[in-house]
Amino acid sequence: MSVDHIVYLTADDDIASLRERLRRAQADPLILVIPDNVAVLRQVVGVRLVQRYSAQMGITIIIVTRDRATEDMCRRYGFAVYHDIDKIPPRKRGGIDANLLAAAPRLPPVPIYRRLVGAGFWLVAIVLVMVGAVTISLAAGLVMPSAVIRLVPATEMLTTTINITGGPQIRVLDADKGQLPARSVQVLIEDTGQVETTGQKRVPDAAATGTVVFASRSLGAITIPKGTVVRTSTGQSVRFRTEEEASLPAGAFATVRVPIKAIDPGPNGNVKAGTINVVEGTLAFQVSVLNDEDTKDGSEKQVSFVTLQDRATLRDVILKKIQANSYSELLKAIQPGDILPAETLTIAVNESSFDKPLDAEGTYLTGKVRATVSGLVLDGDDLKTLVLARLRDRVPPGFIILPDSITIGTPGSVRYSDGVLTLQITATARSQAAIDRQDVQRLAAGKTVEMAGQEIARRFSLARPPEIAVERPFFGRLPLLTARIAVISE
Repeated sequence: MSVDHIVYLTADDDIASLRERLRRAQADPLILVIPDNVAVLRQVVGVRLVQRYSAQMGITIIIVTRDRATEDMCRRYGFAVYHDIDKIPPRKRGGIDANLLAAAPRLPPVPIYRRLVGAGFWLVAIVLVMVGAVTISLAAGLVMPSAVIRLVPATEMLTTTINITGGPQIRVLDADKGQLPARSVQVLIEDTGQVETTGQKRVPDAAATGTVVFASRSLGAITIPKGTVVRTSTGQSVRFRTEEEASLPAGAFATVRVPIKAIDPGPNGNVKAGTINVVEGTLAFQVSVLNDEDTKDGSEKQVSFVTLQDRATLRDVILKKIQANSYSELLKAIQPGDILPAETLTIAVNESSFDKPLDAEGTYLTGKVRATVSGLVLDGDDLKTLVLARLRDRVPPGFIILPDSITIGTPGSVRYSDGVLTLQITATARSQAAIDRQDVQRLAAGKTVEMAGQEIARRFSLARPPEIAVERPFFGRLPLLTARIAVISE
């Protein structure tokens, strides 16, 4: 096993470095060790990044931390959280070598006062203090004033336009240069189609028919079997078969007329009278043959057949169908917020098959094409990180950007060549005045409703004046104890 099974974060780690460290880690399960002074996973965007990486790579990520805010945030998103590596159950560790776990750095020891909390003396003392505090709080709640302050922070929309360069060859996000890593996604698509064939040719259709007269060359009776073959003797030989059995009576020069049909269909069977004069087989020593009339009704017809161009046309028709469906199929393979420019789509044909060979007769040609469709994807989280970095200098003093409010428009000026993608995006985000609840409590404590409202309005950027409600006011003033003042920011 490699040390990539355990990633130990430091106070210098931010979203960008966390993403890079996750990409370098190639292990399952992966243990993230997070000291108290690391704040990256106290943020929703950080936890979602880890959650997304876990889902994409199909690996289990275990969190080791003693920081309460980090623990709460990670548990909220379904991660297993432990206070020490040694606390991870063996079944969760998978195949991680015990020596690797033993050598891994540990979190700093728990302060002495936290360990003493479990001792009996301290436990009793804490319980007594809590009981006293609850008693005092209940008593205070009955006689002391309380207040609720409702604030609606001011907001301001921010907009930025960013020129982006992306590609698989870019390994790390660079906000200043607008460079983003890009990954390739692909799907296998199969579709069918049909076209009319365009080849035209004439082929034999009906066989010629007629009659011949057999004449006896012997004195005895002769039977002429059905299927006896006769033919012409000049030019290209044309062969016929008799259509029925016939008998020649005994006696010299006896004759019989028998119907015949050309063996091969087509107009070649239409021969002139007197040209059929050969009997095939041993019967030729006993009889002679001659057609005293022309044979007729041998014909041909025009048919369609498959050409090389028909195959090429059908292949193009199917590929257009695949191309029309490929974008929606690729979108199913990416995450919400990712960008997949249609200009990066490529189609590689894996297999083509047709229901008829070349030159085969038929009015229609049906075929099937199986192809791999690929495209280049920009990660949605990377895009948000880039937008946040670009908007940071535009945030008004005292305001913060709300990451979930970031909206990225449809990319423009898209260019894709030699694996490098360039495009332009316009993004908007909502910034909101930062409200420090403790500052609000301190400003309002002990003041009249009017004075508190004025102080708060001067200190913070608000969309409308504060709403202050006081229960059991003391000489028309808010409570002196800040704990008795609730601040709600909408």
